[in-house]
Amino acid sequence: LRPPPRRIWISESEDQGVTWTRPHQLQDLPNPDAKLALITLRPAGELVIAFNDSPSKRDLLRVAVSRDLGRTWSRVATLESSDDNRDVQRTFLKLHYPDIVQSGCNLHIVYARFYAKTSIMVNSPIDVEQGIRHTVIDLKTPLGVFEPRYENI
Repeated sequence: LRPPPRRIWISESEDQGVTWTRPHQLQDLPNPDAKLALITLRPAGELVIAFNDSPSKRDLLRVAVSRDLGRTWSRVATLESSDDNRDVQRTFLKLHYPDIVQSGCNLHIVYARFYAKTSIMVNSPIDVEQGIRHTVIDLKTPLGVFEPRYENI
């Protein structure tokens, strides 16, 4: 399922996985064939997805919400972008492999944050900025109006 344009594909089941619809692209969510994470919020039932919002790169990680079972999506947060980082590092930053867990009124999102190794960056101070990053979204704050809290794990 990788023909251009690169988008997120979906297939649905209404009988707990016995049969599935034909896969189709979500037109408003590009993705560079990278892992994404999707959960259903409790108790309201909205869908939340963390994904690379680009058809070709893994340097922009966003969160989107659907309130109509995935028919339409609204981007509510940018977890991190290469544009947030220093110019020398921007080209080499890779943000990927998100996962989401809901705990009460908090969404915990973890993802990998690494730089492609180059001779410029080997043994440099930015090595400590690499690794697994964790952020928390407080669901008591309206989605799209929050300050994510980050920590490196």
